[in-house]
Amino acid sequence: MFILLSLLFLHLPANAQEWNNNKKTMFVISNIAIVADWATTTNLSVRYSEGYYEKNKIMGKTPNKEAVHMYFVARLVTNYLLAEHLTKDWDMVYLGWTTIVHSSAAAANIGIGLKFKF
Repeated sequence: MFILLSLLFLHLPANAQEWNNNKKTMFVISNIAIVADWATTTNLSVRYSEGYYEKNKIMGKTPNKEAVHMYFVARLVTNYLLAEHLTKDWDMVYLGWTTIVHSSAAAANIGIGLKFKF
């Protein structure tokens, strides 16, 4: 998956503009949200016997720990590639959306008793 995404984005021209402080901040915050989701999903991956299951259709209902790690590493790489290559009009929208989606998932996971645990 990572190789395919890399090939897809490598042929696109890089967004020539420097990242301003707002974009840098949003990028860091979106990565924090992704890592929080990653940590709680990793905890979920060893607790299926307690009735937990994954809602992300890409990973399936019961991904193993390695599949969770692969998904989230690819997600972090994709986050950078999209932030780098999206136009100025869309990069902040994308980073905000990513932050909301992954922080909501992490909050929901914590709300059902999962922990930040790799």
